[in-house]
Amino acid sequence: MFNLAMVNCEKQTDDMGKATGFECKITKAVVWASAGKPDTDKPNCSLDLDSSSFSMKQLQKGVLTGFEAESSDCFNTLLTIDRNTKRVYMSFTRTKSADNLR
Repeated sequence: MFNLAMVNCEKQTDDMGKATGFECKITKAVVWASAGKPDTDKPNCSLDLDSSSFSMKQLQKGVLTGFEAESSDCFNTLLTIDRNTKRVYMSFTRTKSADNLR
């Protein structure tokens, strides 16, 4: 499996040009491969692209955090950008509705 992500963050403004927030968009490319040698007649891998938007808030100086705008029924995605250490983290928390699924 191979993962590649691009993060693009921009200030959000209203119609009057006043800053209203900060949004980060993540585009992820993921390649999945199954066992076996490559075969052009029966491909055994796939490439998926996924885009997500996060409304960010400053948690502390140099650290931004935000939840995904459209989360799933099973989990919430949290993006944390630490500008101090120059690292980006993505974590997941289980939703209450996931506990009720059977």
